[in-house]
Amino acid sequence: MKIDSKKFDPNKNLREVISAGSTIAGSIVGALMQSMMPGAAGILLGSVETVAVTEALTVVGNELADRLLGPRQQVRVGATFTFAVEFLKKRISDGDSIRNDGFFDSLGDNRPAAEEIFEGVLLKAQDEYEEKKLIHYAYLLANVCFDKNIDQGAANYLLRMAERLSYRQLCFLELFYRVDKERVYDINEDFRRMKDITEGPGALGLSASVKSDDVLQEIREIKTMGLIRPVAPNEDLFYSLTPSGVGFTLREVLLLEKLLPTDLEFFVKQITRQKFPISR
Repeated sequence: MKIDSKKFDPNKNLREVISAGSTIAGSIVGALMQSMMPGAAGILLGSVETVAVTEALTVVGNELADRLLGPRQQVRVGATFTFAVEFLKKRISDGDSIRNDGFFDSLGDNRPAAEEIFEGVLLKAQDEYEEKKLIHYAYLLANVCFDKNIDQGAANYLLRMAERLSYRQLCFLELFYRVDKERVYDINEDFRRMKDITEGPGALGLSASVKSDDVLQEIREIKTMGLIRPVAPNEDLFYSLTPSGVGFTLREVLLLEKLLPTDLEFFVKQITRQKFPISR
């Protein structure tokens, strides 16, 4: 029996949520809506190898859209979903290959790991009031579709870490990376001249350079979570800290290099008494 697409639209609620996401995601929602018109099979990513990703996104997206969401929750979920699909398309167009290690396959009565992670990302996004984090949740969702080294357990762990960190802490984590790896900010000598001495176990020695205690506590929390570490033993000053292995992986999957330069500059000012230029 032929189904009249005008009467039966399995993606109706999902399309409404995606449309609501335009408040944050802007004009890129339009292209995605075209592939979600009534009667369409689902999201179009433009490649045969993406069928499994398309199915997982459509299943999870529709399931979440069918739940009772508040107006702002719809906006957040729709924006995150849209950002994720757009970044998936970009990586595919750049020649990156979707993983083929069973991440999208059901195992017995268990649903695919991909569906679990996709749902987790969108559930975190729906209640994320720091909405600048949403696009980075989307990057995580998309990036795990390509990286075989991030299994189901690791993806869940990285998602929990991303939820725990504030937007400001994400900026701090990126700053630690740039100071150590790229010397984007010429601040090491300034910190050395400050002669900030570590006081007590686990202290960061930031008393002379941190303007407010809440900043210091947020940096300490990042360290307690195991996301940053001293470059060398017995060095616990700001200029000697760098992302740990997990911190580096989190930075990569959240694509923190795309954090707004204006925000990074603002938070540099919060860490130090000097103004340091942003080079990117």
